[in-house]
Amino acid sequence: MTDHHSSVLESARKTVEVNKLGNVDVVGLDWRNPSAVVEECDIVVAADVVFDPALLPDLCKTIKLLLKRPDNVCFLFSTVRNSATYECMLQCLTQSKLKYEAVDVTSVEHYLVKGVNDVRLLKISRC
Repeated sequence: MTDHHSSVLESARKTVEVNKLGNVDVVGLDWRNPSAVVEECDIVVAADVVFDPALLPDLCKTIKLLLKRPDNVCFLFSTVRNSATYECMLQCLTQSKLKYEAVDVTSVEHYLVKGVNDVRLLKISRC
């Protein structure tokens, strides 16, 4: 698990401890300098990371760095709070030579927060 803010990292560490998830590491990750921490992984799961258009190029750079092999994949789960910001994310993915496809989330609607209408899931991989 990664985040940039120390309070979120501490909360994640407690979650890992309480749930006895011995095989989960919690590390700080700054999208502006991802190579300091990033290792190769098979699957990346990102949630609630599309919020600031200024950070989106760095987020895409980090995703691309993680997806080193053609079979690596990133699942990005996002609540669309601002359509312009979400469109900016899609443009950044394309500019970063990452392909994406929308994944249907209607089968998991019962897991979503009531009153939140525009939730999207993208499957991202290298072109």
